[in-house]
Amino acid sequence: MLKTIQRKSTDGANREETIAVAISDEMCWTLGTVFVTIFTIAANQGARAVPAASCVNYARYGDYNLGGIFSVHLDSRTSEGDRCSPQLYPFIMYVVESMVFAIDEINSRTDILPNVTLGFDIRDDCLSEDLALWTAMSLIHGPGTPLYDHLCPSKDPSPSGGVIGIVGPGRSSMSLTAASVADLFQVPMISYAATSDELSDKVKFPFFLRSVAPDRFQVDAIIDILDHFRWDYISIIYSTDEYGINGARLLQQKAEEYGICVWLSVSIRAASSEREVSDVVQRLKKNTKSKVTVMFAVFQVANAVLSEGKRLGLPSNMTWIASDAWGHRLAKFNNEDIALGGLFIDLESNSVPIFEKHFKTLTPDNNRQNPWFDSYWKYLLSKTNCSRVSDDKELPECILASHKTGFSSKAIAAVMDAVYALAYALDSLLDDVCSGMMIHNCRPRFNGTFYLDHLNGVNFQEHGGWFLFEDKGDPPGNYEIKNLQPINGEYRMVPVGKWDAMKGTTRLTINESRIYWAGGQTMIPESICREKCGPGYIPVPLSEACCWGCHRCRVDAIVVNGTQCEKCPKRFWPDANYTRCEHYPEIPVSTNEPVILVVILLSGAGIILTILAVIGMLAHWRHPRIKASSRELSYVNLAGLILAYLTIIPLVVRPSNPSCSVAQTVISVCLTLTFAPTLLKCSRIFRIFRAGKRSTQRPRFISPKEQILMVSIMVGLQLIISCLSAVLPEELSGGVDIYTYSPFLDDSGSLADDSDTADSHPTVSFTLYCKFGLGFLVSSIYNLLIIVGCCYYAFRARHVPDNYNESKFIAVSVYSTLVLCLAVVPVYQTSDDIHMKIATLSLALVINAYVTLVCLYMPKFYIIYVIERKSQETDRTRSGSSFKDGRSSFESSLRNSLRTTQHHAPVNTSVELLRSRGQDL
Repeated sequence: MLKTIQRKSTDGANREETIAVAISDEMCWTLGTVFVTIFTIAANQGARAVPAASCVNYARYGDYNLGGIFSVHLDSRTSEGDRCSPQLYPFIMYVVESMVFAIDEINSRTDILPNVTLGFDIRDDCLSEDLALWTAMSLIHGPGTPLYDHLCPSKDPSPSGGVIGIVGPGRSSMSLTAASVADLFQVPMISYAATSDELSDKVKFPFFLRSVAPDRFQVDAIIDILDHFRWDYISIIYSTDEYGINGARLLQQKAEEYGICVWLSVSIRAASSEREVSDVVQRLKKNTKSKVTVMFAVFQVANAVLSEGKRLGLPSNMTWIASDAWGHRLAKFNNEDIALGGLFIDLESNSVPIFEKHFKTLTPDNNRQNPWFDSYWKYLLSKTNCSRVSDDKELPECILASHKTGFSSKAIAAVMDAVYALAYALDSLLDDVCSGMMIHNCRPRFNGTFYLDHLNGVNFQEHGGWFLFEDKGDPPGNYEIKNLQPINGEYRMVPVGKWDAMKGTTRLTINESRIYWAGGQTMIPESICREKCGPGYIPVPLSEACCWGCHRCRVDAIVVNGTQCEKCPKRFWPDANYTRCEHYPEIPVSTNEPVILVVILLSGAGIILTILAVIGMLAHWRHPRIKASSRELSYVNLAGLILAYLTIIPLVVRPSNPSCSVAQTVISVCLTLTFAPTLLKCSRIFRIFRAGKRSTQRPRFISPKEQILMVSIMVGLQLIISCLSAVLPEELSGGVDIYTYSPFLDDSGSLADDSDTADSHPTVSFTLYCKFGLGFLVSSIYNLLIIVGCCYYAFRARHVPDNYNESKFIAVSVYSTLVLCLAVVPVYQTSDDIHMKIATLSLALVINAYVTLVCLYMPKFYIIYVIERKSQETDRTRSGSSFKDGRSSFESSLRNSLRTTQHHAPVNTSVELLRSRGQDL
């Protein structure tokens, strides 16, 4: 479609330019839809398809006219089609008169639109989308067009044609249809109450603007409230219209960004059945975790839910968050009691006292141009007691007194801002395009696109405060947050906070101390489906959507980022809050422990006895029994016993890698020193008697030098193994290990179910101890082979005569050692007490040393000091009693006795056995 328009060039001259205005396929489709709809209505239902009430207009024409689309009457929704209900919407009368008042103000000013008169043409859309479309068409083309004259033939045409801009409609659903017509004919439309974000799409609705903030700001305000109070488990109920659907969609998108879970999101039709509403309320009632419900709905839906909630006994602790569409209509439906404690989002709108003063002067007598004012006056008369007033002068005063101060605080300022925005833009356009020209001559140069450019740039301060349009034709959002409270027996909306889109990160300011919470609660209610996890627990998802439980971490783990468990490193333990790992206390090995004291005392006594044994052997160095027991090997054996008694020392000092290496070496070497000589002794006895049965030849390797050489080789080999073990890596050599005292832990490291510490912070301690590794195992195997060798020769020498059987005592010592080893190993590995570990190992070595000392040396000393001494005393006593018979007789008997002993006495040692065979050791 091509239009010829005049515009002002950059050089100041007025010239005509032909501008091609391309109507897109979408606009063509919209145009077709508009005409098809209207002609279908006219064809099917005749000239009266448009209700008579919709043909009524409130008009006063001027040089330029502004249109107004308001819902003066409600929609009856009869079976015959959309008709205007005879019921008047009282509040709209404030809106209608505020537009007229603003235009009268502008016409009386000289600083704006001088020498220009603004007119108006206000129509009723009867709260119907179809009639809103028709009204927009009639305003843009005006009376005098064939279609209008066909449907509303009695109207007088406007002398200046159609309107240049439209204020209204008041609802998003009706604005969507009306804006399509306005966009098609390039007439700017400013709504004072339509908040749907769909209307912010400048591709679809380039000529639509509004003087009220869109729903996206309201959604941001609601999300900020939810985030402020940590409500992350909510329900959303919305109406099935553009306002509710788009608001709920944006709300769910934002909630997901903020981590807020919407467990229930359900739509309800404005004309829904009681069963539909009841089902929704029952679902709210069953879920006790979600205690916050956002209702983004028109007042019919919201009050239907509240009424059903009262009937079904919905808990009073439900906190309602209300969008701006329904909070002001609670009293009419008697639902204030169930909505107590709710937070209501309301557009921040200043009251206009000057308009209130003006409106209170209006009566049917002085406001006859308004075709609906008589009906409004009758409505006021029916709602007051003024019908009893008979005086015609007092009656208006009585009725006007029903208007409470502040009735203009909602929507009135937005209407006046819309009128002033159109006026300021017109003033700017005329200054730009019509400079130096008469108004009537400039009229053909007027263009909707240029007008829209000027409109987007307006910036002024009037009755509603500072006003401007942002990039999408929307003003910035400013909301007041109100709380419904019971005060002095009545319900009041108390301001408790504000939300300002222009304040960035501090958009929300709220006074929590002024809030009355639902159900009379004194604390901020919780709306979460998440268990409060104590220290040491992490949240885990449950089967129910958006719900979380708590999982106990291992007691030796901390909670990282509140979401995962992390095990503390060695020698560390979680603090009381399970947020960081700390060194936990070490319990050193105490020598005051009874079991350790016992081992020390036994070791000390053993060392003394061993020293006495050494002294005894030195004192009887040439005694036949001492000589027969291989004195040199015996001293090596006694050195091993003393070393065994000293093993407690490296085990009770604070373990370190060097001390543990010393402990392993001492244990290994003491056993080698103990049993290597024993093996050689036992083998020597067995070979001597076996050789004595076969021949008189002396066995090999039985001399003291040879025996000492062999035992030195065996001990040296053990020292080499121990030294190699000490230089191995720690995982092979053993080294220092930690034993943690935690009797409340099970095998997996978790708290036992029946543990008393399950709900508290368990304290632990640790003790260092020497862990024996692979090197010690090799040393132990080597010693085991020596011990097995001892067992073997002890068994083979079991038939040696009693007078020569030292091997029997060796067998007892060796067998007891094996039994002790079998007892020590499991105790050492399974003991929960480190003192018991040390004591068990040391005690085994000490007892083994005692057994060896008792079995190998006590019999010798017993014979030397007891048996032989008794024999000598007996011989001495016998000699004293026969002294009376004469010296000669005694000497004769002694010589005979010695002679007999030399030739016939039994051989009772291996030395004597060899001597009797003519072999000298």
